[in-house]
Amino acid sequence: MDILKNEIKIKENDETTLEIDVVKKATSEIIDTVLIDNNDEIKEMILKRSWFVNDDNYAMTKIDKNFVYMHQLIWGYYFGDDFIPRKESQKVIDHLNNNHFDNRIRNLHILTENQNKNKKLIDANFDNLSVYVDYDYSQNISEVKEKQLEKEIYKNRKYVISYISENMIFHTNKENDQFFNSFELVYDDYKKFIEDAKNISYKTQKIRKCCKYKKITEVKIEVEEVEGLKYVIENIFKRKNWIYIRNKNCNIVTQEEWENLTEEKKLFLMTINKTVFQYLPSNKGGQLKK
Repeated sequence: MDILKNEIKIKENDETTLEIDVVKKATSEIIDTVLIDNNDEIKEMILKRSWFVNDDNYAMTKIDKNFVYMHQLIWGYYFGDDFIPRKESQKVIDHLNNNHFDNRIRNLHILTENQNKNKKLIDANFDNLSVYVDYDYSQNISEVKEKQLEKEIYKNRKYVISYISENMIFHTNKENDQFFNSFELVYDDYKKFIEDAKNISYKTQKIRKCCKYKKITEVKIEVEEVEGLKYVIENIFKRKNWIYIRNKNCNIVTQEEWENLTEEKKLFLMTINKTVFQYLPSNKGGQLKK
């Protein structure tokens, strides 16, 4: 079967992600890259092995005559082998954004098999939209395991929708609240999170297709789609399935204002447009910090 290319775009300033080449087992041809956390212990564990992609688009290796998925190995590193779902549990390690090549810990969590089947596609591989799991590692991984805090850390996880817009300004309708064009919505309930993520993803996907295939006569359709997306997002603000909103920022400036900015400020604003706010793993040892 054809192997799907990894469409997730790594930000130029994202030093927390490492890309690794994987091969097609039959031909040893490099066909894609997988993503892992750029942390020393993870790199050592992954890079010392050879990886290939199976027919279901999962990165695999062979350990002691057994085939092991990369995401299982990484999951076991963070949460212990006992926390890897067994077949009889009817649970699986899910890739939150549906990209099997994204094996960063922020993209991995546990779902029941039914939840996984009903999840359907979240097309979150856009510059302006991403979803991830926020794990609060406040200690070194070895200390966490010594104190047996892995289950507690997983229990306290948060799900995050991160969004940046270049053509919409939002407002939460609270008194004295600022206007903003980027935000993160933080959830402690997976069902509510996935409902909102699907709504944004569906609209974003339609806009992307419209822009890709549009003709001059279809410009109005694009505008209507953008307005529809704004309506969806503002309704999510009103319903408030999320527990809090963070990282709000508005970086829209006029040409005159732009010309008067310092080079540092210009760089900051350009970086904001290319960056999805995330709590990312540290690049030192096994420590993950906010």
